[in-house]
Amino acid sequence: MKTKNSPTLAVGIDVHKKRHYARVKIRETREIISPILKIYNSKRGLDFLLEKINHLMEKYQAKKVIFALEPTGIYWKPLGYALHDRGCLVHLVNPVQVHYKRKEEDPAANKNDKIDPGLICDLVCDGKSNPARFMLGIFRLLQKTVRSRRDLVLELSSKKIKLKTVIYELCPELVDAFTDITGRVSMAILRFGGILISV
Repeated sequence: MKTKNSPTLAVGIDVHKKRHYARVKIRETREIISPILKIYNSKRGLDFLLEKINHLMEKYQAKKVIFALEPTGIYWKPLGYALHDRGCLVHLVNPVQVHYKRKEEDPAANKNDKIDPGLICDLVCDGKSNPARFMLGIFRLLQKTVRSRRDLVLELSSKKIKLKTVIYELCPELVDAFTDITGRVSMAILRFGGILISV
């Protein structure tokens, strides 16, 4: 089917850790023009996706393509940045909207790799997607650094709690004596007084 005006293709992608699932529709008519595409999370998978989209663009004389992703977790980012780096237009859809769209279509439906890519396309057709904002250059590096620091802080906090639990079993007075059980004095007592505590 060819339209007088160049159509826009909406590519809805349900993102996962190892492979993604995509559906392609014509935005103006909501016509489904592809089966569910299985895309492996690799360069080869990305090349496969873009090859399929280029073929559909030629077939339907489309001049514009919107790739829409549901940003659940971090798995969308490698694909999103890869598409962005290739000059593609990437949109994000709200996971809550996908959920309600699914329930609107079929109240008994659960999350499904064959249903969700089409629902993501529909949200693009409804104008309920937004352009993704990508951190580039030093800002992306800073974002990763801040995230790594946050993870380390959480890990340290968890280890402090475990340490406090063990110490409380061996010597509860030590826990009450120090506000920070990992401070220099308390750690010195733990190192050099461990044998005395256990006797």
